[in-house]
Amino acid sequence: MTVAEDAFSSVDKTPIANGLKPMNDMQVAKETSAPKISPFDAEFERNVLQTLKEWHIPGMSIAVIDGKHTWTQGYGYATLPDTPAKPSTLYYTGSTTKSFLAAAAAMLVHDNEKYSHVQWDTPMNELIRDDFVLEDEYATSHVTLEDALSHRTGMPGHTLTFGGNTLKESVRSLRHLYLNKPIRTTWQYCNLMYMAVSHMVEVVTGSWLGDFFKEKIWAPLGMTSTFFRLDDAETYVQHHQDTALATGYSWDKGSRTSKPVPHWRDMPVAGAGAIISNVVDYAKYVRSMIEQSGPLPSQAYPDLVSPRTIMPPFDPHFNYTMLYSLGWMIGVYHGHTIITHGGGLDGFSSAMMYLPGNKFGVVVLANGQSRGTEVPAWYLIDNLLQVPQEKRINMFEWNESAQVEAQKQIESAPARLYPLAPSPGLPLTFPLADYTGVYTHPAYRPLVVSVTKDTPVTRLRAVAEEGVKVVLNLRHVTADHFVGDLVLFTHGVEPLAAIKAGFKLDIQGKVSEFGAELEFLSGGGKMIWFKRQPYSEDATLLPSATLASQGSENHCS
Repeated sequence: MTVAEDAFSSVDKTPIANGLKPMNDMQVAKETSAPKISPFDAEFERNVLQTLKEWHIPGMSIAVIDGKHTWTQGYGYATLPDTPAKPSTLYYTGSTTKSFLAAAAAMLVHDNEKYSHVQWDTPMNELIRDDFVLEDEYATSHVTLEDALSHRTGMPGHTLTFGGNTLKESVRSLRHLYLNKPIRTTWQYCNLMYMAVSHMVEVVTGSWLGDFFKEKIWAPLGMTSTFFRLDDAETYVQHHQDTALATGYSWDKGSRTSKPVPHWRDMPVAGAGAIISNVVDYAKYVRSMIEQSGPLPSQAYPDLVSPRTIMPPFDPHFNYTMLYSLGWMIGVYHGHTIITHGGGLDGFSSAMMYLPGNKFGVVVLANGQSRGTEVPAWYLIDNLLQVPQEKRINMFEWNESAQVEAQKQIESAPARLYPLAPSPGLPLTFPLADYTGVYTHPAYRPLVVSVTKDTPVTRLRAVAEEGVKVVLNLRHVTADHFVGDLVLFTHGVEPLAAIKAGFKLDIQGKVSEFGAELEFLSGGGKMIWFKRQPYSEDATLLPSATLASQGSENHCS
């Protein structure tokens, strides 16, 4: 039995609820009614402990905003084996950062004295002309600030590109990435567009985005434990003994242990997902959204939560189509509007929800990467709305079913992706060693293709170490065509998806390019082609910052 499993083996023997307390009057508006009973009762604790165990999350911290009351509590461990998770524990909050960036943009839009040239319908190319260039001239000149923040630019996620370069270089890489939809027709989640808006805010204001957030949003709200840089969070922890920076963890099915994940440092994700904070501070932020009070101009609040884009269904809770606004998702649950956004980084996950009509909100921050953060949030919302037991979504069963379906998709990938492939498949053109080497793309991180030595069957593997770690374990199908089992993050073992991959030969009959359908989430994605580089004794030291200068052609087909 592992340390983590032992901690959750018996609720009665393991008192791991830490820091239950109502926030004081300096943190919330003064009470105008009798104190409410804490939502963190014994039944809720059992739900949380079950979540930690079944979703393999070492610890989480939770805040509940209910009218004028705010409750915070920690469960489990900030760092294994024995550092408890508390309300003050700091976590990476991932894509919940996006709503802060949208709020910052709203402050510019509504400041006509200083920033009259920044409006929701202002083309991004007019604000950062040399840097914001897309593959299509029409899109370049027509994608607006509002489009970028509502994921309707026509660009798919290209999620595996970011990391390893500066923010400006990441934005300039957009010109090398394909668009797959006409502008304003389809919702496609795109972190790169939020990075572009982050860069725009810095260029227009002359301030680093972290400083802008602190001065304009965090300080006015009293968010004193919120940071935009790991160094600042670490310094804060050194001077505040009651605060810990949580260690992120990834679950390893093979060893059945939670493996620690190094903290992200100097990653240019910026307004797409760089915030480090705790539930105490986030509760103040969610309260400001519920009450529409705080540092933002009054018109900014409805702007931020007005629907812009129709989203595809992805959450079993919502009865109708979900909508995306600016850094927030909007859905209807049993007749009640819920405004929400989640987040996930290597080793961390977060959930942030509020019901404006009920003046109720929930924040969950955790140091395991899964949708388990949503389980306690939905439990509380179901109780608030008095949803009958038979109509509640069992997230544990839903997760198990989703995993089974994902495994089926991976196992069926060869036939599904290559329906016309001969059986048995044609042999490889060359020995495995002839396909190895470093392959580069002007926007993506370098991929190193090698022959595996740690698998039962010798095969090829493509790995990108910079930024978000990407591993493609290649299964041969026919000739030079493969299925790539895509594994993400530091300790990733289980494939997230199975995608098309393959190699091209040059006019001399030598292996010259490696391609993979990396933008698999958009459906029918194009192959992204990486050019093979001349042999180097130290392939991993190829400087990624120089890749953009190796050619400006679009490497897609």
